[in-house]
Amino acid sequence: MKRRDFVNISLGASAGLVLANCQFPSTSAHASYRGKRLILIQMEGGHDGLFAISKLGIKEIESRRPNLMTEFEKNCISLSDDWAMNQRLSSLTALIEKKELLFIPNVGYQSPNTSHFKAREFWDSGLLPNDTNAENRMTGWLGRAYEEKRILSQQIEIPFLNLHNNRTIYDRGSNIKALAYTDSDYQDWYTPYYDDYYKSIDSDLQSYYKKIESFQSLRKESYSGELGSQLKTAAQLIQQEIPIPVIHCTLAGFDTHSGELERLTDLYEDFSKSLSGLANDLTQSGHWDETLVFIYSDFGRTIDENASGGTDHGYSGLSMIAGGNLNKYKQYNKPNVPKFVEKRGELYLDFQIDFRDLIQDITEWLT
Repeated sequence: MKRRDFVNISLGASAGLVLANCQFPSTSAHASYRGKRLILIQMEGGHDGLFAISKLGIKEIESRRPNLMTEFEKNCISLSDDWAMNQRLSSLTALIEKKELLFIPNVGYQSPNTSHFKAREFWDSGLLPNDTNAENRMTGWLGRAYEEKRILSQQIEIPFLNLHNNRTIYDRGSNIKALAYTDSDYQDWYTPYYDDYYKSIDSDLQSYYKKIESFQSLRKESYSGELGSQLKTAAQLIQQEIPIPVIHCTLAGFDTHSGELERLTDLYEDFSKSLSGLANDLTQSGHWDETLVFIYSDFGRTIDENASGGTDHGYSGLSMIAGGNLNKYKQYNKPNVPKFVEKRGELYLDFQIDFRDLIQDITEWLT
């Protein structure tokens, strides 16, 4: 399917608090699901992908971020073709060597918007202002695909689960929205909201909440951090073969206008150890080959570092995919050499991979 066909599918307005017109599984047992699983990880705030991986020896980059590049190059991990990875992501080395993690830099679109709100809307909807039916951006690329029966050939009662407390669009169609699980760590803060929400949902759906909640008490044994908590729950849902094939997670804090080195050090530790832990758990249980992890962010950041030791909102950014079988994605084995575009006297990373083509690849994998 070409991208123009992908975005021209008829769209509808979103509806329903959780799910509409669905019959939920019995509380006594669930029908096991052994099929493809998609885990979405949003690096919230706009990730400076150049601090994660960078091609060495490019003067436009090295001259504009002298402190960040000096720190990057101190103990960076060599990849191929003069690419290098931040040593703070060293927990990912085994996945890279097994070709179970691919970096995809320079992902974006023409005339990018650097508003967090708009950028997330574009990523979640898969639509830009000039796309056909772009006025319906309040529906999501996966929600539409599910309702059009273009993904997940097996009928799934609850196809999407959000393991965070943030608003999303990716999962919305005309009659569907993700099950949103409020993490138990937040329940003390949001007790009135949680109690009202919990009492309003179908009693059978409450059994899913209880199942997830039981996993929460175990998840911190081998994971830590904000993302680790979510991915431990995701791993246990998959290992128990709970029939929820798409799981959305977030890791916040990537809006690094200042103190980028310190902030990304903590975030990279959480991210790399959590993703590695997920892969190890699902490999041991035999589910990793059927799992695809898609990592993305609002946008990239400026090439120039600012006076506060950070970077500002930029253009194209870094995406990643991980999983036990990435043979279909060989076109991403070799990252593109950075290209640049000048706007208003500033130099930015130009996009070379349209994000809509990338999410179309993910959609087709779920077919």
